[in-house]
Amino acid sequence: MRSKLIQFFVTGLSLYFLLTGIGKINNLWQGKLRLEREKAHFETLLEDNRNLRLELESRQQPEFIEAVARDKLGLAKPGETVVIVPTKQKTGTEENGKLELPRWQQWFKLLFGS
Repeated sequence: MRSKLIQFFVTGLSLYFLLTGIGKINNLWQGKLRLEREKAHFETLLEDNRNLRLELESRQQPEFIEAVARDKLGLAKPGETVVIVPTKQKTGTEENGKLELPRWQQWFKLLFGS
């Protein structure tokens, strides 16, 4: 009877240690996988950082600043003249001197008679 009790106790204790060990191994494996994911994310962040630094360097160049000033702000160098060409806005195409409606408006007119 006593040997069966000791055997039961040893079996239970072994089972406890086995399950605890499996749980710890699983936790270590999950931690390793998480670490690999975070490393990959970190590498992409480093690459993004490098790209942003290069873009910042290029945008701080005098040529880029001048181009933006000319294009967006309409500025010019001394002695240059800025010419602004007005854009013609029309809602359709012009054919034979008549303004033709866009296709969707023509279909709408045909279907609903407006």
